[in-house]
Amino acid sequence: MFGIPRLTFWFTVIGLLPFYLATIAWYNDFVSDAIFSLYGPPTRLFGTYAIAIFGLLGGGYWAAVSMSESTRKTHYLMAIWPVLWIFFFFTFRGGLRPIIIPTGFALLLINDWYFVKQNLFPPWWLRNRIFVTVAILACYLVPIFDYQIQTLLERIGGLN
Repeated sequence: MFGIPRLTFWFTVIGLLPFYLATIAWYNDFVSDAIFSLYGPPTRLFGTYAIAIFGLLGGGYWAAVSMSESTRKTHYLMAIWPVLWIFFFFTFRGGLRPIIIPTGFALLLINDWYFVKQNLFPPWWLRNRIFVTVAILACYLVPIFDYQIQTLLERIGGLN
């Protein structure tokens, strides 16, 4: 699977399920009602799971730096910024919030590239993270574009 260990690949696919469910719920009332009864609106599932993933990745970066016994400040800064990003920006209450999380996921690729180049992660790690990031960004694009289309239609009088 693209040079990614088989178990890692399949756990990655399973780990994407909440993003897929939130995306499907955007257009499927049955799935939306099921998610709403457990988590609230699908946007909450998007946000809550994003927090979990950022925390997981931040912990992985921190563990890699700690295990390497690195004394480079850059390593530690690269390890903690994902958690700070999600903490500070997820609490942001403005209209940019739906863009902040996917932007953070895209920026995590810089971290992944850095950690692979520093030999803190194996070479296949970046291929796995590119796969994951593309999948996550595709899921986030559905509500972003849907909102933009609805807003445009409301402005031109297409929705009543």
